[in-house]
Amino acid sequence: MNEFSQKPAPAIATILRIIGIMLVLIPTVNCLALAIPYDWGSRQWQLNLIPQLVDQGPIPLLGIAFFFIGSWMARLNASALLERRLLFDLRFWLLVLATVLGVFFLLLVPLHLSNVQYERSTALEQINTEIQQAQSQIDVQLQMQLQQQRSRINTLLANPDQVEAAIAQGQMDPENAALLEQFKQDPKKIDEFLKQEADRVRNQAQQEIDSRRSEAEARAKIRVSQASWRTSINGLVLALTYAIVGAWGLRAIINHQL
Repeated sequence: MNEFSQKPAPAIATILRIIGIMLVLIPTVNCLALAIPYDWGSRQWQLNLIPQLVDQGPIPLLGIAFFFIGSWMARLNASALLERRLLFDLRFWLLVLATVLGVFFLLLVPLHLSNVQYERSTALEQINTEIQQAQSQIDVQLQMQLQQQRSRINTLLANPDQVEAAIAQGQMDPENAALLEQFKQDPKKIDEFLKQEADRVRNQAQQEIDSRRSEAEARAKIRVSQASWRTSINGLVLALTYAIVGAWGLRAIINHQL
């Protein structure tokens, strides 16, 4: 009975070490797959890849923990501790990997911040380009509207009977009728009226454009800031954790404390 109860311990230790190795290997394969197609010089490629690498970051750390727990259980159940050369001890290489990952994630943070700043500048430039295009379209549309309005005014001035019929039928209000009378007496006022209308429409359109620009810039800044802070803070936490685990573990294993 006692012998049966002691048998699961070595098996559990082995299972834990296998799980640990898988938790280290699987994220590595995932990261290599996520990076396809490789485009090291593309900032957009880096922006898409780095947050995914950071998201995968805690899994190998968990795998290292599982492997060390399994190794500790195996050593507890061993009848005698076998001395291994350091280079043949998988724990040593896992700790080296932890140290490398600490440096890796630490380097990712400034790289990601630089890319995020570039994305923000690009987004703002794109917004300004779209605004300029909208302003150009407004100017073209406004010129067309003014030409159409001038043509209608000239048509009405050339057909007073049509104006009188429109007033009689209630299709033209007295204010517009008075304007037409002023235009008839002084044609220069047509240009003044059209200029006032153009300024009014242009100012109204400019206010709408400025509002759209402010909203678009605010959305871009919020989106970029959220992505920047989340990935950067998580990357720093991973870097510190891996560095501490790697440095402390390597010192302990070299001094035969593990």
